[in-house]
Amino acid sequence: MNNLKNSRELGCWIIFVITIVFLAFVMYFFRNPFYDCYVLEAGNKLEIEDLLKEKTSKPQFVDRIDEKLLSTVGVHTVKVQNSYCEYNVTLLVKDTILPTAKIKSLNMWIGDEITSDLFVSDIKDATPVTTSFLKEPDLKKEGSQNLVILLKDAAGNMTPYKTTLKLKKDTEAPVISTVNTILSNKGETILYKKNTTVTDNRDKEVELKVDSSQVNYNKSGTYYAIYSATDRAGNKATKKVKVIILNKSDATLKSEAKTLAKKFIEKVAKDKKTKQEKLKACYDYIRNNIVYNGIHKGSIDNYYVDAVDGLKTWKGDCLVSNGVLRVVCEELDIPTIVVVRSSQKKTNHYWFLADTGDGWYHYDAFKRKNVTIYKWTDNQLLQWSKNNDNLADFDTTKYPSTPKK
Repeated sequence: MNNLKNSRELGCWIIFVITIVFLAFVMYFFRNPFYDCYVLEAGNKLEIEDLLKEKTSKPQFVDRIDEKLLSTVGVHTVKVQNSYCEYNVTLLVKDTILPTAKIKSLNMWIGDEITSDLFVSDIKDATPVTTSFLKEPDLKKEGSQNLVILLKDAAGNMTPYKTTLKLKKDTEAPVISTVNTILSNKGETILYKKNTTVTDNRDKEVELKVDSSQVNYNKSGTYYAIYSATDRAGNKATKKVKVIILNKSDATLKSEAKTLAKKFIEKVAKDKKTKQEKLKACYDYIRNNIVYNGIHKGSIDNYYVDAVDGLKTWKGDCLVSNGVLRVVCEELDIPTIVVVRSSQKKTNHYWFLADTGDGWYHYDAFKRKNVTIYKWTDNQLLQWSKNNDNLADFDTTKYPSTPKK
């Protein structure tokens, strides 16, 4: 009996030891090698090795770890695994670093939409950043004012930046650049806005309106069309354009002038490709071949009679020389605006502005010694005029400005 009892006790002890060994074996191989919780600074990278508290076989992420997760402040559960089992790790993403950015001062207009983000660029932070004014600017106050821009990230970290805002009031009206006179045959459709531009010191686009209600297209005579443009500050510009409906004889002259000009262009600029190249070839020929006799029959408005005379006789004055070149421009679809000399002289003198696609410039086909006025800017012409007895003075406020050079 004692031997049987001892045998049973020994068996129990053996089973107990085996169980303990088995449990120890299981606990060893299936123990959690990962941290229960891991703290990460937002924006930093996270490798699987960062979550290990001891070595294990084939550790890897089960969940997808992306930049969005690593930049989102808060508590996240990340599933990981090794060769034996899956585990959950609590990931605490925190943000303790202040956001930074480049800050600039702004010069803007009263009435502009001004937000804090306009002052800020190149923001650097691991989490999304919002901008705001510490104190809202006075958007109706002309002049300079000091501001503080606040940068705030998703964790609530805030960085203040000082800057300045300068506001100016828009009191300048748009500039309407178009021809001074339109010559049209009876019954013809007039494209008033063709070759017309509106520029403004502030607005990129300003609507152009044309009131041609007073023009009688079926009766020869002189009428006026009113061009107008208003910018968003309420500044309004108007320009009165003379519209001449030609009588039968003038219409015949126009047709003849255009036919002669077309043949002339073919003769002297046949091999030229661009408008500017064709215009230059015609300009050189006109300037060098019209003989001055001090005579003209037309006017600065109706230049067809002078153009016909010039193209037939190659004699005349400044109205004839520039009348011929203006008809050439018309055939080349180049708009022109007559410029009148403003200085008091015994005789008047006229030349014109033309735009071949790169802005308005001065052209004068009338031959003078030692000077060729071709595609000149306002500054060039006025400087030359100053040095030459004011021969080309003009009121710059009446005409579109030339490009700066």
